[in-house]
Amino acid sequence: MVLAIAAIGILVLLLVVTGLALRHFMADARKSSRYKLNARFREEDMLRHDVIAHCYGFESGNGEQYRGNGALVLTNEMIWYSKMATDEMLEIPMSSIREVEIEMEFRGELGEGRLLIVTFERNGQNDRVAFFTEAPFEWRIAILNLSQHPGT
Repeated sequence: MVLAIAAIGILVLLLVVTGLALRHFMADARKSSRYKLNARFREEDMLRHDVIAHCYGFESGNGEQYRGNGALVLTNEMIWYSKMATDEMLEIPMSSIREVEIEMEFRGELGEGRLLIVTFERNGQNDRVAFFTEAPFEWRIAILNLSQHPGT
């Protein structure tokens, strides 16, 4: 009985320590993403942004996939994504966007929630990329408004 209580105590302690470490990691990740955003964009140029978005890569599977967490920004000119802890950046010009959808899965992978799916022209062909971000419906509306009224 004493061993069971000690084991439970150790398990609880491990969970607390892991939770604290994860919280510290996420705080550092947010700072890093925020730094990238501020180094690249003026606050007034960012129509929408998310410092911890998740990219699921391209539907085609071709080229660099940009899969993982990073910063996502919408400006009048583009959708910009920068993968965390790397210099990898994806720029999707507004003029290349063909469609914006919200779906629950992408490439057979169930998302963390509703996914923002952007269809755009890439290397002369349509391709799709998926992002998990806060408020995907608001992102969709903002992107559609920009792609229908470029330069506004």
